[in-house]
Amino acid sequence: MPPGTEIVVHSAAIGPQHPEMVAARLQRCEILKYAQMLGRVMSLKHGIAIAGTHGKSTTTAMTAHVLLAAGKDPSYVVGATCAQLGGSARSGAGELFVVEACEYDRSFHNLRPHIGAALNIEEDHLDYYKDLNEIIESFAHFLGRIDPNGVAIISAIDPNCATAVKNIEARVETYGIDVAADWQATGIRRYQGKAHFQVAYKGKKMGRLVLALPGRHNVGNATVAAAIATHCGVAWDQIQSAIETFRGADRRSQLLGQFPHPEFPGDLPVTILDDYGHHPTEIRATLLPCASTIARGGWCAFFSRTSIAARASCWTIFARSFLHADITIVPDIYFVRDSEADRRPSAPRRWCSVCRRTGGMRCTCPRSRRFRII
Repeated sequence: MPPGTEIVVHSAAIGPQHPEMVAARLQRCEILKYAQMLGRVMSLKHGIAIAGTHGKSTTTAMTAHVLLAAGKDPSYVVGATCAQLGGSARSGAGELFVVEACEYDRSFHNLRPHIGAALNIEEDHLDYYKDLNEIIESFAHFLGRIDPNGVAIISAIDPNCATAVKNIEARVETYGIDVAADWQATGIRRYQGKAHFQVAYKGKKMGRLVLALPGRHNVGNATVAAAIATHCGVAWDQIQSAIETFRGADRRSQLLGQFPHPEFPGDLPVTILDDYGHHPTEIRATLLPCASTIARGGWCAFFSRTSIAARASCWTIFARSFLHADITIVPDIYFVRDSEADRRPSAPRRWCSVCRRTGGMRCTCPRSRRFRII
């Protein structure tokens, strides 16, 4: 630890026995979790915090991109790298500070934003939370910390979000696609790989948006980004042009490349996408647009499972999320915060057998005789 260090900031993944943490205590440094420091920085700015089980990285990156393009010179912290943003974080001279608000470890309880969003609330991080009710309570606490003069934006169709905002002081606005909502996206049509749709706010037509990202869920994400930007004083024509040019965050249906087929070079190229989705809802949302644009029989999903997918109680739920893939390949578990006991029931062959029984899916693993790399 360098002499003169006053504050040490650590992630939730760093334990108290880490050598630098030990050194920080010996030097009597102030020790803060990353989320605590994020809250301190936000207290100096006009905070915008975007939470949700799914979609928060894309929506945070899109919101930052719009504000940046509009000349607001925002600061931001996104939970994914975004090439258009020059990385995942930036310190700007403007008053706006956009952050991805993570529910794990109740990190977002350290934030006091002026604008907050809860895109959706589902079961996740069950290694930390007891059940869905506890997750909803945690989101309710986050939403309750929004400035009473600010605004909370939530899904119009998610009952868990509605429960979480019941007792908050901030104004509540809803967003939705083809449903009654304050911020309403309608008339989605696809043309040349882009989604074209109309947005209205409390019945007033705001205008059209064009989005290059795949998936109906991203129309919702774009609607939230447009809503936040409007509340920050950005003109609609600036919102339109910025959202149309947004190319997405890394590992969110990210195109890695197209390559000649090794056995049939004259055939269509092999397209490789990378996506971070590790929750059944995210997996379905990623695979559905792919299945609708790629010929049947040609879509292969390679799933690197996390610990939650290793749990036997979750196998059937996860298996069903791959119904839009023609073949699912499952290597061993990708362990992060897991004990040796968590690893034992995670055999890929057992997991694949559940997939095959669920709708007759074709599923295999690298150790299986059925597996072959072409």
